[in-house]
Amino acid sequence: MEERPRFLEEKAAAFLDQLALHPAPDQFYPVISSPSVARVRMQSRSMSRPEEFLNFATSNYLGMGQRPEVRDAVVETMDRLGLGSNGSPVLSGYFDVHQELEKELAEFHGVEDAMLYPSGVSVNVGILSAFLEKGDAVVLDEYAHGCLYLGAKASGATLRSYPHADYDELDWLLGRLAKEKKTVLVGAVGIFSMTGEIEDLPAVDRLVRKHGAVLLLDDAHGLGVLGKNGAGTMEHFGLPESALTFHMGTLSKSLAGAGGYVCGKKSMLEYLRYHAATHMLSASISPPVAAGCLAALRILRRDGGKLSAELRRKADLFRAALRKGGADALGEMSGIIPVRVKNEEKIWGINREALGKKIFLNPVVYPGVPRGQGRLRFAVTINHTDEDLLATAETICALIRAHDGE
Repeated sequence: MEERPRFLEEKAAAFLDQLALHPAPDQFYPVISSPSVARVRMQSRSMSRPEEFLNFATSNYLGMGQRPEVRDAVVETMDRLGLGSNGSPVLSGYFDVHQELEKELAEFHGVEDAMLYPSGVSVNVGILSAFLEKGDAVVLDEYAHGCLYLGAKASGATLRSYPHADYDELDWLLGRLAKEKKTVLVGAVGIFSMTGEIEDLPAVDRLVRKHGAVLLLDDAHGLGVLGKNGAGTMEHFGLPESALTFHMGTLSKSLAGAGGYVCGKKSMLEYLRYHAATHMLSASISPPVAAGCLAALRILRRDGGKLSAELRRKADLFRAALRKGGADALGEMSGIIPVRVKNEEKIWGINREALGKKIFLNPVVYPGVPRGQGRLRFAVTINHTDEDLLATAETICALIRAHDGE
């Protein structure tokens, strides 16, 4: 019997050898053994047992996953419908709770229809690969979310990027593409996940209209964070939903569940139901998860203004304290607060010492950000106390100063 080819095993082995040389290989894939809230029990690979940390590595911005209404909805639906959907939504996996969640998402955003996907990534990949093809073009900010880049590649369309927030370059690029391509789609981001900045959506909208392009908004980090009622970036700027062809959001952050959604015109979404492979070839999200997200959405619809305002207040407090202590804290209004570190090689050492002081955060280097622009990424939630935020800012600033002085 001939020996099977071993090139895949060799590729994996070479990667593991490379990973072993990483400054902090033990800091990947930490294990969580408590709810992912402001304080969490976590165990990294080098720890002998779980310990409690202040948690700045969660997008559970509003603490919805622990609300009694959400928990009760999950339990009731588990008793009624069971754990899984057990099939593709096209033929066998679509439940009444999915339909109800889609209906209320559409109402919340003021559009005709909404459509659920098993993940946020699968939304963008599904939309772009279903509607675009070779000869079309996708235009993205260089800092756009990775799933938009993944969707562009899956579609076969030409991918063009422009320097971050350079709208003159976007204007020029759209003008050029309008003469060459059949369809040009601009993928905008409500809140950039690695900078915490809010996209100048009115500027993007003007250019999209000027050049006859199509606009998709990835508002994964905007729902529950921005806007008078917590409805996201469109509400923040007072833009009508008609400015968008596709409005994408996630269920895994402010709604504290899992999955993603797109909302817009019914005809466009009906097309996606039959052409988006990431929707058709995946089982629907678990009915209990859908029920929990629906309960969280109803809380957001009722109290979103108050909740999002309090989240922004805490994020502003933390950002201001970091800057006062000399840290290069980025962003505005959002729950994401990255802190740039001058010498990227020091990030892993700072992170290791932060873990030693029971602070759990995201160290980010290339390819998460461009080379030489590494950062410590914090996500603030409504459950962080002011005292914890101020104490963490003081600790982090001291660690950065100490490492800068080395």
